[in-house]
Parts: sequence; structure tokens; C-alpha cells
Amino acid sequence: MKYFFKNNKKPDLCLVFCGWGTDENLYLPVLKDFDYLLYFDYDKELKFELPVDCNKYKNIYLLSYSAGGIFPALLKDKLPDFTMTAAVNASVRLFGEYGLSDDTVKLIRGLNSSNYLDFRKQYLTENEEEFELFNKHQPLRSFESCFRELDNLLYIAKQNKDCYYSYDKIYSAKNDKMISFDAQKNFFGNNVIKINGGHFPFYRYASLKEFFS
Repeated sequence: MKYFFKNNKKPDLCLVFCGWGTDENLYLPVLKDFDYLLYFDYDKELKFELPVDCNKYKNIYLLSYSAGGIFPALLKDKLPDFTMTAAVNASVRLFGEYGLSDDTVKLIRGLNSSNYLDFRKQYLTENEEEFELFNKHQPLRSFESCFRELDNLLYIAKQNKDCYYSYDKIYSAKNDKMISFDAQKNFFGNNVIKINGGHFPFYRYASLKEFFS
């Protein structure tokens, strides 16, 4: 997996497991208030490293988004101790009853340059402002790399069918068409916090810090 570190010269660090098909560009508008270490473009081998000295931070927070929800469960022995953890539209069981349905996977596999903008508008964002900001900060990823990552995620999920991770805060957007609120509630229980937005809700917030307040 790849990583991106944003040094804001802050006393606290936020470690983020990003969603499928993304990179750091998509999250830049909300990377405030912490130093940030983002992971994305996941590989089958789960090649993971911590490129920063976590001991220098007063607090370390964890945020998992979408497909990133499984990785704290798989990498917990390699991760630092967290002050607080949060999941946002995130699935620990990536596919099936608690994650992406077969129809959604089929939809993703059918993405191309002609229909990707419609996919963003219908499934990822909720209004024109979010849609325009998403396009302005769109991931610099090829379809080939995204489809390869999807295959890697399918492999990882198949190898880890019963994994679990206990998040301190769990958020699910009421209009998420990728991983539904009901699926989140069925998996995590009644602790799920309903928020506004679609599958990518972050542009409704000034900073990811708001998910830990």
C-alpha cells in the first residue's frame, strides 16, 4: 500500500486508511488540525510501514473510510496506540451483507472515462458543491490501478472473512448508496451515528478533526 504524510507541524497525528480508488488529492481540503498519515492503493501483501516517529505525538487518532475499515483489524499489531478511533462509511467486512454488494462491485468494474463523472455525482457526492470540489481534487489514479486494487481488496476480504475491529465512533451517511446505513447498523449495532451526505461526506466538514469531537 502507498502512503502520504502531511506535516502541518501539529502536536497530534491522524492516521487515515482511505477508501478504494483514492489518493491524497481527494482529502487535501480537510487535512487540517493534525499531521496526517494517509494509506491507500492497497496490495495483497499488506505491505505496511510507519514512515514517521509516532512517539513524538501527544495524541494519535485513527480514521478509516470505506474499504479502509478492514485494515486496522489486519494490522493492529503494527499500529500505534490510538487516543480515539473513528469509522466513516467504513466496512470491516468489505463485501456482501455488511459491505459492497455484488451489484455494486459489478457497477464499479464497469466504470470508464464516459461514465465516471455520473458515478461520482450519483454515488459519492450529494450536491453540486461537493461534486465540483471532488472533481477539483480528483484522485490521480488510472482505471487500471483502481481495478487492480479492487481485485486486491476482494482477495484480502476472502482471506479474512471473520475479522473485526472495535471503533470508538462509527459514522454512516443516511444517503450512502455504496454501504448502506442498515448494513452498518447490522454489523456494528446501535452505536452507529447517522450523518448527512453520500458515500464521500468529507467536504461537508472543515476538518477530519470533527469526527473525533
